[in-house]
Amino acid sequence: MAVVTMKKFQIVGHKKELDPISYRVINSDFIQLEDYDSFLLSDLPGDEIKPLKRENPYSGLLNEIINLMETLNIKYEDNPRDKNNLEKVELEKINVDQIRKDIKPVTQKINRILRFKRKLEKEEERLKDLKHHVRLMKNIDLDIAELKHLSYISLVFGRVSKNDYERLIKNITELPILIIEVYRDEDNVWFFSFTKKSNEEKALNILDTVYFEKLDLPPRVKGQPRDILDRVDHRLKRIEIAYEEIKLEFQKYAHLYEKKLKSYYRKLKLMDRIREINNQYYGEVDHLFVMSGWITATREIGFRTELEKEFPNVIYTSEEIDNHSKEKPPTVLKNFRWFKPFESLVELYGVPRYGEIDPTPFMAITYLIMFGIMFGDVGQGLIFFLLGYLMKNRYIKLGSPNSGALLMGLGFSSTVFGFLYGSIFGLEHILPALWVRPFENIMMWLGMAIGLGVILMLISMVFNLINCLRRKDIGEGLFSRYGLTGLFFYLFALATVISLGFRGELLLHPFLTFVLLTIPLVLILFKEPLVNIINQEKDIWPEDTGNYFLEASFELFDTLIGYLSNTISFVRVGAFTLNHIGLFMAVFILAGMVKNSLGSILVIIGGNILIMALEGLVVGIQVLRLEYFELFGKFFKGDGRKFTPARLQ
Repeated sequence: MAVVTMKKFQIVGHKKELDPISYRVINSDFIQLEDYDSFLLSDLPGDEIKPLKRENPYSGLLNEIINLMETLNIKYEDNPRDKNNLEKVELEKINVDQIRKDIKPVTQKINRILRFKRKLEKEEERLKDLKHHVRLMKNIDLDIAELKHLSYISLVFGRVSKNDYERLIKNITELPILIIEVYRDEDNVWFFSFTKKSNEEKALNILDTVYFEKLDLPPRVKGQPRDILDRVDHRLKRIEIAYEEIKLEFQKYAHLYEKKLKSYYRKLKLMDRIREINNQYYGEVDHLFVMSGWITATREIGFRTELEKEFPNVIYTSEEIDNHSKEKPPTVLKNFRWFKPFESLVELYGVPRYGEIDPTPFMAITYLIMFGIMFGDVGQGLIFFLLGYLMKNRYIKLGSPNSGALLMGLGFSSTVFGFLYGSIFGLEHILPALWVRPFENIMMWLGMAIGLGVILMLISMVFNLINCLRRKDIGEGLFSRYGLTGLFFYLFALATVISLGFRGELLLHPFLTFVLLTIPLVLILFKEPLVNIINQEKDIWPEDTGNYFLEASFELFDTLIGYLSNTISFVRVGAFTLNHIGLFMAVFILAGMVKNSLGSILVIIGGNILIMALEGLVVGIQVLRLEYFELFGKFFKGDGRKFTPARLQ
């Protein structure tokens, strides 16, 4: 339940051992590589180390293998990191020329089939286009070839919209144009236009006024449209048969070469990735290579032992991190299984900085509690839990397994609070309330929601103090709005308000109360110069003092408003509980208005579905808002680097 400890490391070795060492790194899954000059831990002349540049003969052949596998519909994994991964001894057996020679026969055969397939596709496209044009003329009994060779008549074929066609027919009664309609659909009309060749230009101008779209008659065809369509359909069927034969050929070659192609794919994928990593991260000096990066401390000893045992000439150096903010290592989170689904919600806000408190456990617990309070119902909670279980175990292909686990947690919390409220599908007369029925104690319930918010805000401020101590940022921890000074002010102001509300008098003498409330505010106002004094800065006061106090005054006012608004914001926890009950009451009122029992049951079922879908989503968003804006903002910066281990993909 914390951010995993990281160590920076450096490996220096002979170039002949580069590939097997790189393989070990790729296959580890707990190493993140950095540029070779990010940090030098060995006694190497930094100015002599140059970026490593290695030729990559594997990339082109790998793409050729991938294209071949896709053509043959052979499935391959994008990230094959399983028991079929290569061992070190196989790295030396990868011969690009031999692989290219081995796949050449099948490549040539497949290319011949593909060329034939492309010819078929062009012919199919031509025939379908021909069929489309001729189909429009199927009701005429004329040879199409004869229409294209008229001596004294100009013929044009095309289409216009229905409205434009009607307008054309009305306006050509006195013009030397003959219109013969051949086909129409809901929007357009297709027709032949005949006129004397001497009137051709005039006829085209008239057709242009109705937005006529000219269509060329099909070339190289003879006979009547019905005969042409029969011939086209026959040839299209023959093309379909040819496609099936090609498919069978591909299946045959896939069966013969699948095992070999997958083996080549794994080998070339690994070597291509090794070369890519070499050229991206590594450095070289003389006959040596240099590799730097981050490794999880828990795995570092085992990795180092295996590396030095297998490669005794390698120089491995590592060290722990002293200044987190300067180095900024990547962040690896380690949480219990039930907290894991909430890591994705945390990362929506940001990645925890290395050395910060991991907010995932805090978010998981508080999110489940607030969701359960706002959406407590045994029946609906069990449905959420069941749906989450089916999603998590992929019985339902909806969302991700992580989403399913998250929904299971929400369903469990909703069920627990449903028992506490005595509510099952909105019915409160079946189960006894183990704790309270919120609608019968509204003011107490809203007060409890604010009390919960106060506790969570105080915990957030304590987390901020811990993070400041870890960063050794003493000034921020002492004088910030959510540091020790702000925590004291918030606690004392809260105690004073509670005392006034319950006792009718201040907790302390008015003058002492005024002093204890004023001093923290003054310290917050003067935070920057006080921090400079602690850090022993040369310039204590900012250059523009007037502007500083103006900005600090506005920030102080914003701080006071923030304390109040953040606290009151938790009223929504109680309000949504009451809203949940109110929606059930509305559903039962509607069900009571239906005269038959079946109708009432259907209304109740539909109402429950609607409440689960809509209000469940709204409650989830509202709880997330409370987490992000009222809690995370007080202690969680979220500006860390996500750990991205070197992997095959």
